[in-house]
Amino acid sequence: MYFRDKIITEGEIIMSYKSMSKNRVLSYDIIRIIAVLAVVMIHSSVSFVTTYPPKSTDFILGNVFDGISRIGVPLFIMLSGALMLDENKETPIKKMLKYALRIFMLLCIWSLLYAVVYQIIQPLIDKRSISVEGFWNAFAYGHYHLWYLYMLIGLYLITPILKAFVKKSNEKIVLYFIILAVIFQFAEPLINLLINQGTQTTDLLQKFIYKFRMGFVGQYTAYYLLGWYITNIKIKKTYRSCLYVLGFVGLFVTIMGTQLLINDMNKIYNSFYSDTSINVMCYSAAIFLFLYYFFKNKNYKRVNKISMTLSKLTFGVYLIHPYIITLLNKFINTKNALTQIPLNWIVATAGAFLITFILSKIPLLKKLVRC
Repeated sequence: MYFRDKIITEGEIIMSYKSMSKNRVLSYDIIRIIAVLAVVMIHSSVSFVTTYPPKSTDFILGNVFDGISRIGVPLFIMLSGALMLDENKETPIKKMLKYALRIFMLLCIWSLLYAVVYQIIQPLIDKRSISVEGFWNAFAYGHYHLWYLYMLIGLYLITPILKAFVKKSNEKIVLYFIILAVIFQFAEPLINLLINQGTQTTDLLQKFIYKFRMGFVGQYTAYYLLGWYITNIKIKKTYRSCLYVLGFVGLFVTIMGTQLLINDMNKIYNSFYSDTSINVMCYSAAIFLFLYYFFKNKNYKRVNKISMTLSKLTFGVYLIHPYIITLLNKFINTKNALTQIPLNWIVATAGAFLITFILSKIPLLKKLVRC
């Protein structure tokens, strides 16, 4: 749960609804809702990109839906940075360890639930044998979308270190870190791909960049810092306009690059679709910047109430939606992108919100869907 002046965990403080609405930042709620909608869309459309030939209508539609939705995880991370790195909030090591432990426990529980469903219940229904090794691997590594929780734990663990220099008085240092990440991390995959396109040479630039050992300017850490930077440092309209243009270019490159240049699924996800590619970063940063500035001073009572309610459910939606999509693909699969993608997205989103809402009203189970 997040407010303008502090991060509040359940049980630490009790406020009336009116007090909560006044202090809540509408921009943050909107960003979080759009982020989870984008994540659900990615998982609703991805199968059409990975299973159909590039020139087919199903691939093209899947690529458009998937490409537009690549902002999901970056928006979540930038929002976390805006909240957790605020220099006016105290986040001592003990507190961050507590947050990290909470996420780790949720990770273990949800990994176990998904492992039980896919490695025990599903094989029994399909009359297949149960693999003990498959179960333990599924539990240890988590369902595919749970990677985000692992990464979030890592960000929480380094937050006290980052806060030592993430201050308005050090804005140039923070910007310098982000620029280094752009040069040594984000730009490399796309440039490397373009350099090697149509040649037998592979990973030429990647091998060169690796020699500098600049892994400490990590890509997701840069998103974390970028969220803080956008929400704490006033950005001139001219620069915002430039970033919006770059965002449009980034979206165009994501979709058209995938459509025209790629015939290898691994390269799609390591280049154009990767959260850590420059095109996705520009697109994601532009959307975050636009949503933050557009909504930050708005105060629509009805919108605030709806957005606050939905925002509090987004973590549960993220955790639950993949299984709903699996069920839809199993029992209602039209094999047509034009119908299946919107169907998966609408039903999975609505179903996950409903299930999360129900769970959030049950005393013991509500902790499963709260970050």
